Amino acid sequence: MKKTALLESFETVLVVTVITALIWLYAEGETMEPITKTVKVRFVEPHEGVAVSLADQANGSTTREVEVTFHVSRSNKRKLEELIRGQEIEIEAGDPAEAGTEQTLNLKDALARSSLADLGAYQIQKTEPPTIMLRVTTLQAVTLGIREELGELELSDRPEEAPTFSPSQVLVTLPQALATLVETRDDLKMIAHMESLDQDPSLLEDTQNVRKVRLGLPPELDGQPHVTFSPKDAEATFVVRKLTKQITLDRVQVRLTISDNFTGQYQIQIDPEQQRFTEVTLKGTIEAIDQISESPDLVWAQIR
Repeated sequence: MKKTALLESFETVLVVTVITALIWLYAEGETMEPITKTVKVRFVEPHEGVAVSLADQANGSTTREVEVTFHVSRSNKRKLEELIRGQEIEIEAGDPAEAGTEQTLNLKDALARSSLADLGAYQIQKTEPPTIMLRVTTLQAVTLGIREELGELELSDRPEEAPTFSPSQVLVTLPQALATLVETRDDLKMIAHMESLDQDPSLLEDTQNVRKVRLGLPPELDGQPHVTFSPKDAEATFVVRKLTKQITLDRVQVRLTISDNFTGQYQIQIDPEQQRFTEVTLKGTIEAIDQISESPDLVWAQIR
């Protein structure tokens, strides 16, 4: 049965209405509107062997918050917000061989070439600040020996028992200016922090001990930006000096001390029941105990 003219007219109106609504929804989604967001930007090196930092930061910082004003479509607004929320947008510095060691970047252009470009459907109108100054430093690798840093621990002073470390050298990566300093200083060495072993109850005296200890930079390099080293710890082999010695005496003398005023006036006797001596154990320096061992009479009990 053929459709009536009224039904055909109704279908035509419905189709036109649906198409119009779809066009309106699409246009609404593609409508551009301005939004300003805080973007955390991290500046990265163009290749290995160099380090990047903000020129106005002495600590070698590589991150900066930037206020960015976008023109973004409504359909992509949420995507943009999700992309920059809690994330760092990386911007690569120029090669110092071409752009120099001091570089001024146009943030608007640099952000347009970053991962934000993958999103599309937006335009960067402006940034605050509009430019940023970077410092690109060439790095160099050197090797340093290791010296011990002691606390209360006393090591053997015999040359053949001097502490050794494995590895015996540490690879340090640092700016060229500091590398030049290191090359002119034979006394610069990494520090093995053996003071951390002061409270180690398992250490044995006069015996070879092996412990893993943390490594640290010498004061001249510690805290300097772009200085890294590997490994972070080393195995120390050392002998703790035997500071004490012990001896046990089966008996000691008893000496009586009286005032001259009482000499000849009183007779003093020690009750035989009290003349019972127990073993006396002494602990002290090696030198003192050795003297007592040779001459036990050096030790006595004194009664005043």
